Amino acid sequence: MNDKINDYLYHRIIPELLASAGNLPNIHRPDIRENDVKFVSLSDIKIFSDFLKNNQIKQANSIVQDYLDIGYNPSKIVEFLVCKSAHYLGDEWCSNDISFVDVTIGMVTLHRVLCDLDEDLSMELGDSTRGRSIFLASISQDTHLFGVAVLESFFRNSGWHVQVEHKSSVDSIAGDVANSYFSAIGISISQSRHIDECKSMIEQIRKHSKNRQIKIMVGGFPFLVDDMLYKGVGADAFAHNAPQALKIADSIFSHSV
Repeated sequence: MNDKINDYLYHRIIPELLASAGNLPNIHRPDIRENDVKFVSLSDIKIFSDFLKNNQIKQANSIVQDYLDIGYNPSKIVEFLVCKSAHYLGDEWCSNDISFVDVTIGMVTLHRVLCDLDEDLSMELGDSTRGRSIFLASISQDTHLFGVAVLESFFRNSGWHVQVEHKSSVDSIAGDVANSYFSAIGISISQSRHIDECKSMIEQIRKHSKNRQIKIMVGGFPFLVDDMLYKGVGADAFAHNAPQALKIADSIFSHSV
């Protein structure tokens, strides 16, 4: 493999999978159980994940389509099939049940499945009259990439104008919010060592934002461990997942106008 591929795999894909699998200290992520997955069966998650790691996009999309055909909401399919399968792939890799290549192909294919759901998500969530905008960012050196991609899909297909910047520095974010108006900011971190940088970023956003009433929401594993941590970094709210983030953002926005 060339250097660029190695960098992508070792510094982006694998850390993200470790985080998804809960292979970080002091982090609790519920196991996937049949009684937890109300909308998608565990057997389908396993079959779907097999298609993903074999780059069988048509077969993976056929499972998605089956759920759509029987009337399941696209947002629930993303939450309970797409995201649960990302966790499942991470668990398999950490247990040495699948190879490095398998899990990498699986995550790439999963991104394609998410993109293919855009039209269905837009039909479910869309509201072109909102005129709201959100800036989604992950901290520099952070690896919470798939979670941000899911957030982007939910907000964009719900009618929000979305701008995304991965691995953002404090200075770059401050410049972006100073030059462009955003209704809200979403910041994702996957490791506790990025808490201080997140706090510094929020301080700079509030100092430089073109929107003086900017609303800031955070997410990621450290905030799941300590559900009051969002206040410590200066955010207005935190969310466990994309559907909750969208509801919270809508609520915050509604109460701020």
